[in-house]
Amino acid sequence: MAEDFDPASLDLAALIECRADVPAYNGFALWLAGEPGAVGKLGWKEVAAGNPFLVQYELPTKIRAFGRETTSIVFSATGPMAVLDGVAAPDLARELDVPATTRST
Repeated sequence: MAEDFDPASLDLAALIECRADVPAYNGFALWLAGEPGAVGKLGWKEVAAGNPFLVQYELPTKIRAFGRETTSIVFSATGPMAVLDGVAAPDLARELDVPATTRST
């Protein structure tokens, strides 16, 4: 799968917005993890995330995710996320009609 991935086919916004299918995400993730210099080929620059559980990148051009533009993304254990300044997660969830979840202890 990773060897079949074409970086030109990357639709990062689709991955962030969960519009991409599993094979598309897996192909990208395997390529990103296994291709030497993959981040550089995409033009991304790793920056300090300030969180040991995230890897943060600055993008060479803006992407549009959830109706907002950004040049910053992070990867967590669950996948890519857009860094959206000036918007609170609960407000965006309401706007997208995403139900709030609570964590039980």
